[in-house]
Amino acid sequence: MSKKTLTIIFLVSVVFNLAFIGTFFYLRFLSPVPPHRIPPERLIPAEYREKYFTQRKLLEPYHQELRKQRRNFLESLMQNDFDEKKSLEKLQLSLEKQKQVEKKLGEYLIQMRKSMTADQIKKYLQLRRPRRLENARDLPTQRFPKTNNKNNLNRRNK
Repeated sequence: MSKKTLTIIFLVSVVFNLAFIGTFFYLRFLSPVPPHRIPPERLIPAEYREKYFTQRKLLEPYHQELRKQRRNFLESLMQNDFDEKKSLEKLQLSLEKQKQVEKKLGEYLIQMRKSMTADQIKKYLQLRRPRRLENARDLPTQRFPKTNNKNNLNRRNK
């Protein structure tokens, strides 16, 4: 290869490497952090942090029990020997647990409201955004059985 060709290849390589390194440093150190990646400790003002984490610790056992009941209900739906009566009972238990969690949370928020102004509680509630994927961990790990695709294709063609 000629010297001119090697110089062009070298310069293109240097440009790509600088672009890669520059992008890495920008994303790592200079770009703003998306709100969903900011830890709650930084989102919540200092005067509310202790109350927030106290509330989370108090409600965690209720949330765990609720997740357990939901998982039991969903697993009962996936059983080969489906029993509607048992599934309805498990659904009822799940709803009762959810009612308990909501009641405890409501009582806690009422207690907090007593010590805050309207603007403070509004700001606090805005910081407590719902977790969109929290319910994803409630799903059981068991997979649905595979169906015979040939039968499905035959049904579509008829």
